[in-house]
Amino acid sequence: MRLTVTVLFLFLSACATEVISTTVPEATVDIDATVETRVAEELDTAVSKTPTSIIQITPTQTPEPTPTSAPTSTPTPQLPNGTIVLSAVFKPSLEKSYEVSVEEAVVYGTGGTMDGGQVELLLDLAIPDTGTDGPRPLFVHIHGGGFVEGSRWPQWDVAERGWVAASIDYRLAGDEPLPGPRVKPFFDAIGGESSSARDRSVVASVEDTLTALDYLLSRADELNIDTDRIVLKGESAGAFIALNVAYCADKFEISGPTIAAVIDFAGGISETFCGGGTAIDPGEAAVFIAHGTADATVSFTDRALSIVDGATAAGITYELYPLEGVGHIWLLGMLEQTNADGRKIDDLMYEFLNYVLYGE
Repeated sequence: MRLTVTVLFLFLSACATEVISTTVPEATVDIDATVETRVAEELDTAVSKTPTSIIQITPTQTPEPTPTSAPTSTPTPQLPNGTIVLSAVFKPSLEKSYEVSVEEAVVYGTGGTMDGGQVELLLDLAIPDTGTDGPRPLFVHIHGGGFVEGSRWPQWDVAERGWVAASIDYRLAGDEPLPGPRVKPFFDAIGGESSSARDRSVVASVEDTLTALDYLLSRADELNIDTDRIVLKGESAGAFIALNVAYCADKFEISGPTIAAVIDFAGGISETFCGGGTAIDPGEAAVFIAHGTADATVSFTDRALSIVDGATAAGITYELYPLEGVGHIWLLGMLEQTNADGRKIDDLMYEFLNYVLYGE
């Protein structure tokens, strides 16, 4: 099936825009001599120049593509060939509609450390009161902080719309993590026990996210979770983790549940160990990307556009929202960040998930 994916590049400026057709250039891959430097550079790449107009992106791999007109408002994502939209018993609301109860500091597992100890892994769980309706989709939030800081927080806003919503902690560099057998091939690839604490956190965070998913799915009947509709969302380092779980883990034969969609706020896929956007395979998770074009911490061009290239080549559903002139700091107010039409990125995210998960 020939698929043309239309992506709306939206800007915060009030200037007029025009529609053009183009092919996004390949992201540059930088591989340094040491593993520590390479992994650090996944979060510290310089920002590059970015386009200043709305772009219709057509996969170069698809011969004779059928042209489509770029929309003047929120883009409609395209479902890839063969996508099965299951009949939904329950669909979350686009508005805050439900009362929520919260379980805080739930121990979902433990993770090893270099000194032979164990760290308790915690999550906050927000549960909507949807009555007898169900099953409900699962939303797992992963915080940012460069693998050295940050913490979970209850996802009230998500649960109020009808999602079972978890926010997880994971082993940071300061925990001196020792990844376990489940992620050993990935751990070996970064240098094993000789690698830096931050590098080990990159791998341990993937293991911890999978452990959290195992825990939550073990309570699927109790929590009335729809196991076919699992979404991972992260910002900055958390987005790297979500993307690694969805697209990179299988490259190291690391097993986990099927992810339906990823929400990527200013993240990226490791070029050194996963191949950047080329890690995305046909039939894998849909992805929603919001990224500042002036981000000097996680490069828009090297990260966001690499994912666009990979998603286009794989034929998966995606939306990209470039935030013109915005740096990495937008994440501090991410719930209030708006696009060029004045619509909140958060609202656009829920609309994307509604379409991807329920076909509406």
